[in-house]
Parts: sequence; structure tokens; C-alpha cells
Amino acid sequence: MKNSSDFARDILSTKNHKDLSPCDHFIPYLVQKYISGASPEHCNLINTILNNKLSLWSDEQEIYDFLKCFIPKKNSAYFTYFGKKKKEKETKVEVERISSALEISQKELYELLDIFPELEESMVESKEKLLKSR
Repeated sequence: MKNSSDFARDILSTKNHKDLSPCDHFIPYLVQKYISGASPEHCNLINTILNNKLSLWSDEQEIYDFLKCFIPKKNSAYFTYFGKKKKEKETKVEVERISSALEISQKELYELLDIFPELEESMVESKEKLLKSR
């Protein structure tokens, strides 16, 4: 059982044609995206040629065969993985605790802090605030 990244590596590195099996997860959009991450030349090639053709095709085997013939081969099948998590910006606020108290996701809290930076100042617990509340 192969996934889209396996197919992209196979298309980029080998010339042998294979038939897709029913248990394979060949998603043309993802394969196209992974191949685009291999190099700027591959990205331009994918964008100029395939964007118009892939919208008309529905047979996955035909798409795979076309990509296998069409895409230039490389020695190493390295491509940029696009699903990396972004590092959240550093804040003075305890994001995990506040997001659970407000019953919102941490992502939503980061977005609120980006939109309204003055919220961060009001959410920071200083020693003076703690002493006054007691």
C-alpha cells in the first residue's frame, strides 16, 4: 500500500512503469504538490502543463503513467514536505491554560493576540495584580 509521497518519489527517481493497485492511495493533487516541491524547474513544469490537463482526467492510472513519462528523473527524490507545523510566536501569556479556560483552540487564541495585541498585556499576570486580588 503506497501513499502519495511514495508515488511522488517513484515518479521523480525511477523509469519503470507500475500498475496501481486498488489499495494504493494515489491522490493526483498531492502527488503534483510533492513533485512541485522537488525543485523550481519541476514546479514550473507542473504549473504550465499539468494544471490544465489534470482537471479533465479522472483515471488515476493514466495520470500516473503521464507523470512517469513526462517528469524528468533525478538521482535523489528529495522534495519539500509542505505539512510542517509553524512555530507559534512567543508570548508572555500561558496560552494552554487561557485557551482551555476560554474554551477556544490555541490557534484561535494566537490569532486573537495577533489581531488585538493589547489583549496580551491584559492577560499577563504580574505580581502586583496577584497581590491586589488577595
